[in-house]
Amino acid sequence: MGRVGVLDFFDKLISKFSPDLGVDLGSSAIGVAECGKNYWREHARLVYELKTDKLVAIGSQAKLMAGRLSKEKILSAPIKEGCVYDYNKALELLCFCLSRCSNLGLFGPRILLSVPVGASEADVRIISDLCRSAGARGISVVSAPLASALGCGLSVTQSQACLVVNIGAEITQAAVICLGAIVVADSVPVAGAALDKAIVDYCRRQNLVVGMGSAEQLKIEGGCAYTENSALSFEIKGRDLKTGFPRKMKLTAAQILKILKPKLEQIANMLQRIIQLTPPGFTNDIVNSGIMLCGGGSRLSGLAQYLAAETGFFCQVAEKPEDCTLLGLEQLYHDPRIMRAVEGAETRNFW
Repeated sequence: MGRVGVLDFFDKLISKFSPDLGVDLGSSAIGVAECGKNYWREHARLVYELKTDKLVAIGSQAKLMAGRLSKEKILSAPIKEGCVYDYNKALELLCFCLSRCSNLGLFGPRILLSVPVGASEADVRIISDLCRSAGARGISVVSAPLASALGCGLSVTQSQACLVVNIGAEITQAAVICLGAIVVADSVPVAGAALDKAIVDYCRRQNLVVGMGSAEQLKIEGGCAYTENSALSFEIKGRDLKTGFPRKMKLTAAQILKILKPKLEQIANMLQRIIQLTPPGFTNDIVNSGIMLCGGGSRLSGLAQYLAAETGFFCQVAEKPEDCTLLGLEQLYHDPRIMRAVEGAETRNFW
């Protein structure tokens, strides 16, 4: 047995004592799948004291404090558009998320990590180093749309192409996938948070200051990309910019749609570019299978109908849109045939 064979033997032996984890580093939440057991998501936020840099709250507790902080405290979002912006705080957040695992193994877990479309080699290296610093024994990375497609129940290894669109918090990614590889892909930095910000900006133009949380709630309750009930009205509360007193404002569904429309058009334009760049043979497959939407942003009412009207393709939302990427990562671990099909094409190892 040569040196490579010996190393391979010991790697397989050690792997018996290393749990398999799938990790999705999102801008608003970090998802962890403890393969064969459970999966969960934790808010990707931390609250620190400004002067001492002391941790005050992390995860869900930090999320609850958003918009209620004194000047002495700051809310940190260390991951943006799937990339690490503050390494130390991102590491603290990842370690906190991994601490919920029932077993991290004697030698640390093996982590299968989803990375955004178009992530640079440097970005991937930083994310991989982050996982290693958090205790990972081995790291493999896979393109996020491929994992999402698997989690949606699409067959990514077959000769029939599929098109998946993941609308997250800060980035929307789309990819045409066939035979375990991405044929064409694109992304746009517009997603759920951009829709919330559009509502915040509109309210401010009406001299009403509202938080991102209030804007998100209005989007959930009254936001629609394709509405027939335009007369329905919804209330949002904030602070009057002129008087400083609390004030309420009512917006109709038609007004909310008008606010969101420019951002939705950017997503539709990106999707149209993908379709235009897709070779004709693959396009015929998508005509038959349609477009699959996933990610938390895909829950916006009427979004499937809107994108169908803009692209001319049937669109549908996945059964568990927020969890598709995690479910796909877990499936890659469970089914070696799929892993072998995508290995080399859309996965990379950092051991």
